[in-house]
Amino acid sequence: MYWYYLLCMTWALLVGSFSPSQSQPSSPVRNSRKIVLIAGEKSHPPGTHEYVKTVRLLKTMLDHCQVPGLRTEVHLHGWPEQEQTLDDADLIFFVSDGRDGNLFSDVPFMTPERIQVMEKQMKRGCSLALLHFSNFASYAYGQKLLEWTGGYYDWEDATGKYRTYSALKILEADVRLPSPEHPISRGVKPFRINDEFYYNLRFRENDARLTPLMDVPALQGRPQQGNLVAWALQRVDGGRGFCATFNHFYSNWENPDYRKLLLNGLVWAAGAEVPATGVDASFYTDTQVTELTYHRSKKALLFHDKKTKSSLQQTLEKDPELLVDVCTDLNDLSTYDLSDYGFLAFDRPDHQWHPPFFQSGSGTVRSKGWWFTGLSLSGQN
Repeated sequence: MYWYYLLCMTWALLVGSFSPSQSQPSSPVRNSRKIVLIAGEKSHPPGTHEYVKTVRLLKTMLDHCQVPGLRTEVHLHGWPEQEQTLDDADLIFFVSDGRDGNLFSDVPFMTPERIQVMEKQMKRGCSLALLHFSNFASYAYGQKLLEWTGGYYDWEDATGKYRTYSALKILEADVRLPSPEHPISRGVKPFRINDEFYYNLRFRENDARLTPLMDVPALQGRPQQGNLVAWALQRVDGGRGFCATFNHFYSNWENPDYRKLLLNGLVWAAGAEVPATGVDASFYTDTQVTELTYHRSKKALLFHDKKTKSSLQQTLEKDPELLVDVCTDLNDLSTYDLSDYGFLAFDRPDHQWHPPFFQSGSGTVRSKGWWFTGLSLSGQN
Protein backbone atom coordinates (compact mmCIF):
# COMPACT_ATOMS: atom_id res chain seq x y z
CA MET A 1 0.00 0.00 0.00
CA TYR A 2 2.84 2.37 0.85
CA TRP A 3 4.51 1.77 -2.52
CA TYR A 4 1.18 2.30 -4.33
CA TYR A 5 0.67 5.62 -2.49
CA LEU A 6 4.24 6.70 -3.28
CA LEU A 7 3.80 5.84 -6.98
CA CYS A 8 0.58 7.86 -7.20
CA MET A 9 2.18 10.88 -5.55
CA THR A 10 5.19 10.70 -7.87
CA TRP A 11 2.94 10.52 -10.93
CA ALA A 12 0.90 13.50 -9.73
CA LEU A 13 4.06 15.56 -9.25
CA LEU A 14 5.34 14.62 -12.71
CA VAL A 15 2.04 15.51 -14.40
CA GLY A 16 1.90 18.79 -12.51
CA SER A 17 5.45 19.74 -13.49
CA PHE A 18 4.57 19.41 -17.19
CA SER A 19 1.18 21.13 -17.07
CA PRO A 20 0.59 23.74 -19.79
CA SER A 21 0.31 26.56 -17.25
CA GLN A 22 3.93 26.02 -16.16
CA SER A 23 5.67 24.82 -19.30
CA GLN A 24 4.48 27.34 -21.90
CA PRO A 25 5.10 31.09 -22.12
CA SER A 26 2.30 33.40 -21.07
CA SER A 27 -0.17 34.58 -23.72
CA PRO A 28 0.72 38.31 -23.62
CA VAL A 29 3.54 37.55 -26.08
CA ARG A 30 0.96 37.10 -28.88
CA ASN A 31 -1.03 40.11 -27.71
CA SER A 32 1.99 42.14 -28.77
CA ARG A 33 2.53 43.16 -32.38
CA LYS A 34 5.94 44.25 -33.69
CA ILE A 35 6.03 46.78 -36.52
CA VAL A 36 9.35 47.47 -38.25
CA LEU A 37 9.37 50.87 -39.99
CA ILE A 38 12.08 51.28 -42.66
CA ALA A 39 12.95 54.55 -44.42
CA GLY A 40 14.95 54.98 -47.61
CA GLU A 41 17.32 57.81 -48.50
CA LYS A 42 16.11 61.32 -49.21
CA SER A 43 15.84 62.23 -52.90
CA HIS A 44 13.10 64.84 -53.38
CA PRO A 45 12.74 68.51 -52.38
CA PRO A 46 11.86 69.45 -48.79
CA GLY A 47 8.29 68.65 -47.84
CA THR A 48 8.04 65.77 -50.31
CA HIS A 49 9.04 62.11 -49.98
CA GLU A 50 10.05 62.74 -46.38
CA TYR A 51 10.93 59.13 -45.64
CA VAL A 52 12.83 59.61 -42.38
CA LYS A 53 10.34 62.09 -40.96
CA THR A 54 7.50 59.76 -41.97
CA VAL A 55 8.74 56.68 -40.11
CA ARG A 56 9.59 58.75 -37.04
CA LEU A 57 6.15 60.34 -37.11
CA LEU A 58 4.49 56.94 -37.55
CA LYS A 59 6.40 55.55 -34.59
CA THR A 60 5.36 58.48 -32.44
CA MET A 61 1.71 58.21 -33.46
CA LEU A 62 1.56 54.43 -33.00
CA ASP A 63 3.37 54.60 -29.67
CA HIS A 64 0.85 57.14 -28.38
CA CYS A 65 -2.37 55.78 -29.89
CA GLN A 66 -5.05 53.81 -28.02
CA VAL A 67 -4.15 50.40 -29.53
CA PRO A 68 -2.46 48.24 -26.85
CA GLY A 69 0.51 45.95 -27.41
CA LEU A 70 2.17 47.69 -30.36
CA ARG A 71 5.97 47.64 -30.52
CA THR A 72 7.65 49.79 -33.14
CA GLU A 73 11.18 50.03 -34.49
CA VAL A 74 12.64 52.62 -36.86
CA HIS A 75 15.47 51.79 -39.25
CA LEU A 76 17.05 54.28 -41.65
CA HIS A 77 19.10 54.04 -44.86
CA GLY A 78 16.77 51.40 -46.33
CA TRP A 79 17.59 48.31 -44.25
CA PRO A 80 18.18 47.30 -40.61
CA GLU A 81 21.82 47.09 -39.55
CA GLN A 82 20.87 43.81 -37.83
CA GLU A 83 18.45 42.16 -40.23
CA GLN A 84 17.64 39.47 -37.65
CA THR A 85 15.21 41.98 -36.17
CA LEU A 86 12.90 41.11 -39.07
CA ASP A 87 12.61 37.51 -37.88
CA ASP A 88 9.95 38.27 -35.27
CA ALA A 89 8.28 41.22 -37.01
CA ASP A 90 4.53 41.01 -37.54
CA LEU A 91 4.69 43.80 -40.12
CA ILE A 92 7.52 45.23 -42.22
CA PHE A 93 6.83 48.69 -43.63
CA PHE A 94 8.82 50.50 -46.31
CA VAL A 95 8.68 54.11 -47.43
CA SER A 96 11.45 54.79 -49.93
CA ASP A 97 12.34 55.50 -53.52
CA GLY A 98 11.49 52.97 -56.19
CA ARG A 99 13.02 52.54 -59.61
CA ASP A 100 11.25 53.88 -62.69
CA GLY A 101 13.28 52.63 -65.64
CA ASN A 102 16.65 54.37 -65.39
CA LEU A 103 15.42 56.89 -62.85
CA PHE A 104 15.97 56.58 -59.11
CA SER A 105 16.81 53.34 -57.29
CA ASP A 106 15.02 50.11 -56.48
CA VAL A 107 13.09 49.79 -53.24
CA PRO A 108 15.80 48.77 -50.72
CA PHE A 109 14.63 45.16 -50.34
CA MET A 110 14.70 44.61 -54.11
CA THR A 111 18.19 43.15 -54.37
CA PRO A 112 19.10 39.48 -54.98
CA GLU A 113 20.24 39.04 -51.38
CA ARG A 114 17.54 40.98 -49.56
CA ILE A 115 14.65 39.57 -51.57
CA GLN A 116 15.58 36.16 -50.16
CA VAL A 117 15.35 37.58 -46.64
CA MET A 118 11.93 39.02 -47.45
CA GLU A 119 10.85 35.72 -49.00
CA LYS A 120 11.67 33.96 -45.74
CA GLN A 121 9.69 36.49 -43.74
CA MET A 122 6.66 36.29 -46.02
CA LYS A 123 6.63 32.48 -45.94
CA ARG A 124 6.33 32.50 -42.16
CA GLY A 125 3.29 34.79 -42.41
CA CYS A 126 4.86 38.21 -41.88
CA SER A 127 2.88 41.13 -43.34
CA LEU A 128 4.19 43.81 -45.69
CA ALA A 129 3.09 47.43 -46.14
CA LEU A 130 4.33 49.82 -48.82
CA LEU A 131 3.75 53.55 -49.12
CA HIS A 132 3.92 55.82 -52.19
CA PHE A 133 7.13 55.35 -54.26
CA SER A 134 7.83 51.97 -52.60
CA ASN A 135 5.11 50.48 -54.82
CA PHE A 136 7.28 50.82 -57.96
CA ALA A 137 8.80 47.55 -59.17
CA SER A 138 10.42 45.94 -62.17
CA TYR A 139 8.62 43.00 -63.75
CA ALA A 140 10.50 40.34 -61.76
CA TYR A 141 10.03 42.00 -58.38
CA GLY A 142 6.50 42.96 -59.33
CA GLN A 143 5.56 39.27 -59.46
CA LYS A 144 6.66 39.03 -55.82
CA LEU A 145 4.50 42.02 -54.89
CA LEU A 146 1.47 40.54 -56.62
CA GLU A 147 1.79 37.62 -54.19
CA TRP A 148 2.77 39.60 -51.07
CA THR A 149 0.79 42.85 -51.32
CA GLY A 150 -1.57 42.33 -54.28
CA GLY A 151 -0.42 45.05 -56.69
CA TYR A 152 2.33 47.41 -57.84
CA TYR A 153 3.25 50.30 -60.15
CA ASP A 154 4.04 48.58 -63.45
CA TRP A 155 6.63 50.20 -65.71
CA GLU A 156 8.35 47.16 -67.27
CA ASP A 157 7.16 44.18 -69.33
CA ALA A 158 8.35 40.57 -69.06
CA THR A 159 11.14 41.17 -71.58
CA GLY A 160 12.60 44.07 -69.59
CA LYS A 161 11.29 46.74 -71.96
CA TYR A 162 10.04 50.01 -70.48
CA ARG A 163 6.31 50.62 -70.76
CA THR A 164 3.75 53.07 -69.39
CA TYR A 165 1.11 50.73 -68.00
CA SER A 166 0.77 52.61 -64.70
CA ALA A 167 0.61 56.39 -64.37
CA LEU A 168 0.90 59.20 -61.83
CA LYS A 169 -0.83 62.51 -61.37
CA ILE A 170 -0.72 65.38 -58.88
CA LEU A 171 -4.13 66.88 -58.23
CA GLU A 172 -6.52 67.98 -55.52
CA ALA A 173 -9.41 65.56 -55.48
CA ASP A 174 -12.15 63.90 -53.46
CA VAL A 175 -11.44 60.33 -52.40
CA ARG A 176 -13.95 57.48 -52.21
CA LEU A 177 -13.98 54.65 -49.67
CA PRO A 178 -15.46 51.61 -51.50
CA SER A 179 -15.21 49.14 -48.57
CA PRO A 180 -16.64 50.85 -45.48
CA GLU A 181 -17.13 47.47 -43.77
CA HIS A 182 -13.40 46.68 -43.76
CA PRO A 183 -11.56 47.33 -40.44
CA ILE A 184 -9.16 49.75 -42.16
CA SER A 185 -12.13 52.00 -43.03
CA ARG A 186 -13.28 52.28 -39.41
CA GLY A 187 -13.82 55.88 -38.37
CA VAL A 188 -12.61 57.24 -41.74
CA LYS A 189 -14.80 59.75 -43.55
CA PRO A 190 -14.40 60.61 -47.25
CA PHE A 191 -12.04 63.56 -47.62
CA ARG A 192 -10.43 65.84 -50.17
CA ILE A 193 -6.67 66.02 -50.53
CA ASN A 194 -3.96 67.42 -52.77
CA ASP A 195 -1.43 64.67 -53.44
CA GLU A 196 0.48 62.71 -56.03
CA PHE A 197 -1.46 59.54 -56.80
CA TYR A 198 -0.18 56.47 -58.64
CA TYR A 199 -2.96 54.72 -60.54
CA ASN A 200 -3.67 52.22 -63.32
CA LEU A 201 -1.72 49.80 -61.17
CA ARG A 202 -1.06 46.15 -61.93
CA PHE A 203 -3.33 43.72 -60.07
CA ARG A 204 -4.25 40.10 -60.63
CA GLU A 205 -7.61 39.62 -62.28
CA ASN A 206 -10.41 38.77 -59.86
CA ASP A 207 -8.06 38.48 -56.88
CA ALA A 208 -10.38 37.37 -54.06
CA ARG A 209 -7.70 38.16 -51.49
CA LEU A 210 -7.78 41.89 -52.28
CA THR A 211 -10.07 44.55 -50.81
CA PRO A 212 -10.17 48.04 -52.40
CA LEU A 213 -9.93 50.74 -49.73
CA MET A 214 -9.62 54.08 -51.49
CA ASP A 215 -10.08 55.29 -55.04
CA VAL A 216 -9.99 58.69 -56.75
CA PRO A 217 -12.55 59.00 -59.57
CA ALA A 218 -10.94 62.24 -60.83
CA LEU A 219 -7.90 60.23 -61.96
CA GLN A 220 -10.02 58.78 -64.81
CA GLY A 221 -8.07 55.54 -64.87
CA ARG A 222 -8.97 52.27 -66.55
CA PRO A 223 -12.47 50.88 -65.91
CA GLN A 224 -11.27 47.98 -63.76
CA GLN A 225 -9.53 49.25 -60.60
CA GLY A 226 -7.80 52.02 -62.55
CA ASN A 227 -8.58 54.65 -59.90
CA LEU A 228 -7.62 52.42 -56.96
CA VAL A 229 -4.88 54.00 -54.81
CA ALA A 230 -5.07 51.99 -51.54
CA TRP A 231 -5.92 48.37 -50.84
CA ALA A 232 -5.62 45.51 -48.37
CA LEU A 233 -4.65 41.89 -49.00
CA GLN A 234 -5.33 38.81 -46.87
CA ARG A 235 -2.80 36.15 -47.89
CA VAL A 236 -3.49 32.43 -47.57
CA ASP A 237 -0.34 32.02 -45.44
CA GLY A 238 -1.87 34.28 -42.78
CA GLY A 239 0.19 37.33 -43.69
CA ARG A 240 -1.38 40.56 -44.86
CA GLY A 241 -0.58 43.33 -47.29
CA PHE A 242 -1.45 47.02 -47.11
CA CYS A 243 -0.48 49.55 -49.77
CA ALA A 244 -1.18 53.20 -50.49
CA THR A 245 0.25 54.99 -53.51
CA PHE A 246 -0.13 58.55 -52.19
CA ASN A 247 1.85 60.45 -49.48
CA HIS A 248 3.93 62.71 -51.72
CA PHE A 249 3.39 65.78 -49.53
CA TYR A 250 4.36 65.43 -45.89
CA SER A 251 1.86 68.12 -44.82
CA ASN A 252 -1.01 65.77 -45.64
CA TRP A 253 -0.36 63.93 -42.36
CA GLU A 254 -2.17 66.83 -40.71
CA ASN A 255 -5.45 65.67 -42.26
CA PRO A 256 -7.15 63.48 -39.59
CA ASP A 257 -8.98 61.12 -41.98
CA TYR A 258 -5.91 60.71 -44.20
CA ARG A 259 -3.90 59.93 -41.08
CA LYS A 260 -6.48 57.53 -39.68
CA LEU A 261 -6.73 55.50 -42.89
CA LEU A 262 -2.98 54.92 -43.02
CA LEU A 263 -2.69 54.14 -39.30
CA ASN A 264 -5.66 51.76 -39.48
CA GLY A 265 -3.91 50.03 -42.36
CA LEU A 266 -0.69 49.47 -40.43
CA VAL A 267 -2.48 48.26 -37.31
CA TRP A 268 -4.64 45.85 -39.32
CA ALA A 269 -1.68 44.57 -41.36
CA ALA A 270 0.23 43.90 -38.13
CA GLY A 271 -2.61 41.67 -36.97
CA ALA A 272 -3.86 43.94 -34.19
CA GLU A 273 -7.49 44.91 -33.67
CA VAL A 274 -8.47 48.21 -35.25
CA PRO A 275 -10.69 50.14 -32.77
CA ALA A 276 -14.34 50.64 -33.71
CA THR A 277 -13.73 54.34 -34.31
CA GLY A 278 -10.34 53.79 -35.95
CA VAL A 279 -6.87 54.59 -34.65
CA ASP A 280 -6.90 57.97 -32.95
CA ALA A 281 -3.56 59.73 -33.07
CA SER A 282 -2.59 63.36 -33.15
CA PHE A 283 -0.23 64.90 -35.67
CA TYR A 284 3.13 65.75 -34.11
CA THR A 285 5.53 68.37 -35.38
CA ASP A 286 9.10 67.33 -36.06
CA THR A 287 10.17 69.06 -32.83
CA GLN A 288 7.55 67.12 -30.87
CA VAL A 289 8.65 63.83 -32.46
CA THR A 290 12.26 64.58 -31.52
CA GLU A 291 11.30 65.29 -27.92
CA LEU A 292 8.62 62.62 -27.36
CA THR A 293 10.20 59.65 -29.12
CA TYR A 294 13.92 60.37 -28.96
CA HIS A 295 14.06 62.54 -25.83
CA ARG A 296 16.27 65.07 -27.57
CA SER A 297 15.81 68.83 -27.73
CA LYS A 298 17.50 69.53 -31.08
CA LYS A 299 18.68 67.94 -34.31
CA ALA A 300 21.91 68.11 -36.29
CA LEU A 301 22.51 67.13 -39.90
CA LEU A 302 25.92 65.56 -40.54
CA PHE A 303 27.37 65.21 -44.03
CA HIS A 304 29.89 62.40 -44.12
CA ASP A 305 31.41 60.77 -47.21
CA LYS A 306 31.38 57.17 -46.00
CA LYS A 307 28.70 54.74 -44.89
CA THR A 308 30.56 53.89 -41.68
CA LYS A 309 30.36 56.07 -38.60
CA SER A 310 32.93 58.83 -38.37
CA SER A 311 34.58 59.97 -35.16
CA LEU A 312 32.63 63.22 -35.46
CA GLN A 313 29.33 61.33 -35.63
CA GLN A 314 30.28 59.30 -32.57
CA THR A 315 31.17 62.50 -30.73
CA LEU A 316 27.93 64.25 -31.67
CA GLU A 317 25.81 61.25 -30.67
CA LYS A 318 27.23 61.40 -27.16
CA ASP A 319 25.37 64.66 -26.63
CA PRO A 320 22.19 63.63 -24.75
CA GLU A 321 20.30 66.59 -26.19
CA LEU A 322 21.17 65.96 -29.84
CA LEU A 323 19.52 63.73 -32.48
CA VAL A 324 21.93 63.28 -35.40
CA ASP A 325 20.85 62.62 -38.97
CA VAL A 326 23.50 61.53 -41.46
CA CYS A 327 23.70 62.20 -45.19
CA THR A 328 26.46 60.58 -47.24
CA ASP A 329 25.91 62.56 -50.46
CA LEU A 330 26.39 66.32 -50.50
CA ASN A 331 24.31 66.52 -53.66
CA ASP A 332 21.31 65.73 -51.48
CA LEU A 333 21.72 68.88 -49.38
CA SER A 334 18.89 70.63 -51.24
CA THR A 335 16.43 67.82 -50.40
CA TYR A 336 16.48 68.48 -46.66
CA ASP A 337 14.30 70.97 -44.83
CA LEU A 338 17.11 72.80 -43.05
CA SER A 339 14.66 74.49 -40.70
CA ASP A 340 14.39 71.09 -38.96
CA TYR A 341 18.01 71.36 -37.78
CA GLY A 342 19.82 73.47 -35.24
CA PHE A 343 23.10 73.17 -37.11
CA LEU A 344 24.91 71.32 -39.86
CA ALA A 345 28.21 69.46 -39.55
CA PHE A 346 30.45 68.58 -42.49
CA ASP A 347 33.05 65.87 -41.96
CA ARG A 348 35.56 66.31 -44.79
CA PRO A 349 39.24 65.31 -44.89
CA ASP A 350 40.05 68.17 -47.30
CA HIS A 351 40.96 71.18 -45.16
CA GLN A 352 40.66 73.49 -48.19
CA TRP A 353 37.06 72.49 -48.84
CA HIS A 354 34.27 74.85 -47.80
CA PRO A 355 30.58 73.96 -47.42
CA PRO A 356 28.61 75.17 -50.45
CA PHE A 357 26.13 78.04 -50.05
CA PHE A 358 27.53 79.12 -46.68
CA GLN A 359 29.40 82.30 -45.83
CA SER A 360 32.70 81.83 -44.07
CA GLY A 361 32.63 83.62 -40.75
CA SER A 362 28.81 83.65 -40.46
CA GLY A 363 28.55 81.13 -37.67
CA THR A 364 30.70 78.66 -39.62
CA VAL A 365 33.62 77.04 -37.82
CA ARG A 366 36.34 74.76 -39.22
CA SER A 367 38.32 72.37 -37.07
CA LYS A 368 40.44 69.39 -38.21
CA GLY A 369 38.52 69.03 -41.45
CA TRP A 370 35.18 69.40 -39.68
CA TRP A 371 32.85 72.24 -40.51
CA PHE A 372 30.03 73.47 -38.30
CA THR A 373 27.51 76.09 -39.32
CA GLY A 374 24.62 77.80 -37.63
CA LEU A 375 22.72 77.86 -40.95
CA SER A 376 23.74 81.33 -42.18
CA LEU A 377 22.78 80.81 -45.81
CA SER A 378 24.24 82.94 -48.60
CA GLY A 379 21.33 83.52 -50.93
CA GLN A 380 20.18 79.89 -51.11
CA ASN A 381 16.92 78.39 -49.86
